[in-house]
Amino acid sequence: MAIPVESLHRIRYNPFLTDCTNADLDAIADLLEEARFPKDSRLFDQGAAGDSMYLILSGQVAVVRRLDLVAEGSGARRSDHTLAAVGPGEAVGEMALVDGEPRSASVVALEDVIAARLDRERYDLLRAANPRLAIRLLLGLFRTISWRVRQANKNLEMVQYRLFTI
Repeated sequence: MAIPVESLHRIRYNPFLTDCTNADLDAIADLLEEARFPKDSRLFDQGAAGDSMYLILSGQVAVVRRLDLVAEGSGARRSDHTLAAVGPGEAVGEMALVDGEPRSASVVALEDVIAARLDRERYDLLRAANPRLAIRLLLGLFRTISWRVRQANKNLEMVQYRLFTI
């Protein structure tokens, strides 16, 4: 089921949508499927095939990365780390639209969530029908990914600072 275009107008400040006109939002709303997730359910799991992204319309999700740690002499141990909390207007799973690789983290609903799902097949249809809009969306994806890489770099700097100043 397509989502109401009003839902996109409420989150149009998202870097994914900032270059879009009202007509663009109408076209995008027809491509997006509404997806609902109850609290504590998973939108997707780390390692699963990546074939879609989600724009969070309401609610909040956690991005969780599972790490397999190996301690000397004690074998492997699994540890989950929350990387980010993501709320309305933000996207998760956007790398799947770009590279189709397995998911790099899991996403779990922290509360009831309504999201707009865009899969690769629908994006490919948009690309064929409206290349200019597809490029605007792709630039929005790159802005989102670029912002996330910058945040990861800042976090890495903080970790390095703490390691070397203790």
